[in-house]
Amino acid sequence: MKIRDMRPTIERTIAGLEQKLPALLRKAPRMRPADLPPARLTLRGVHLADDGRIPSRTERERILGENDLVDINYLRRGLQAAR
Repeated sequence: MKIRDMRPTIERTIAGLEQKLPALLRKAPRMRPADLPPARLTLRGVHLADDGRIPSRTERERILGENDLVDINYLRRGLQAAR
């Protein structure tokens, strides 16, 4: 698949995420995962492994409170770089 074929999908995804972001930020608690009580962290770990699979490194990262998530504009930047 060529980048020009992906452009409409990327642009729709960016637009949708930009619309949803303010509402999600209002709902999000101001606490970091590391600030949660130990029992809550344990429960979160149980939920991640609820279906019998081992949580991925990214899912575990949430438990540890380390955030290296990419900004929402990475899709737009990639599209510009591809041009």
